[in-house]
Amino acid sequence: MKDIDKVLRGLGLARFEVPTKVKITDDIWTPETGLVTASMKLQRNPLREHYNAKGGLLEQMGYTFPTK
Repeated sequence: MKDIDKVLRGLGLARFEVPTKVKITDDIWTPETGLVTASMKLQRNPLREHYNAKGGLLEQMGYTFPTK
């Protein structure tokens, strides 16, 4: 994480633009998974639901995306 911080700060990003937590996942974003469209545009709600699910990636990082 320190390497990421160092590189991004070196590129001129402000402190608030640098992530404090990073988690790599092997999820593949394809139209078949429903996470992107056929033209590879993000499907925001399905992505939110996928990563905000109980026991999901965001929960593992100690965060949950607010829901309506």
